[in-house]
Amino acid sequence: MKKAIVRAGTPFRSRAAVWLAVAAILLGAVARSHSRAVSMAKASGARRVLPAHGGERPWHASCFGMKFSPVVALRAATERAAARWSAATGCELAVGEGGIPVSLVDEVLTPAGEHANGATDLLRDAAGQVVGCIGLRIGRSAADPERTLLHEFGHALGATLHAKGGLMARAPLAGASLDQAAVDLVCQRLDCARRRSES
Repeated sequence: MKKAIVRAGTPFRSRAAVWLAVAAILLGAVARSHSRAVSMAKASGARRVLPAHGGERPWHASCFGMKFSPVVALRAATERAAARWSAATGCELAVGEGGIPVSLVDEVLTPAGEHANGATDLLRDAAGQVVGCIGLRIGRSAADPERTLLHEFGHALGATLHAKGGLMARAPLAGASLDQAAVDLVCQRLDCARRRSES
């Protein structure tokens, strides 16, 4: 009986085996990343499922217990934005460790490749429905980080669409306050204890 001899450094018998090994590694990394994102969304209190394209919310949603964790440079602005949205909606938004990350980035691009001041990263299920917020990104070039945070907080709280004007417009004007349209847009999908605009 002949014995098979395996030499150290013997290459794979086919390229297909190499590609299968690489694909397995990549799929494992994607699965771990998705698992972390879901865990972060659950830990932050983002447990509701929201329609991706408007329409009625499938059930009542609550913003109580939502927490945001900003980088040091954005902490003061994040605290002010959280306090303003809490006052407008009756929610108890918190700022501290273990919440939805709020990061400062060099550049923010829209899906169309356009520059933006900020972005909200939403977690969607296979049907395209939003199941939570997994992060806010604020560009270093944003002239008014607090106003940008106010806008992105609106998305994090449930406003998946933009308003025609005001704070939740696609390009809000400088100094835009928490107007009634912004509050109403969020409270369509959130059980707000109150709806109190700043204007």
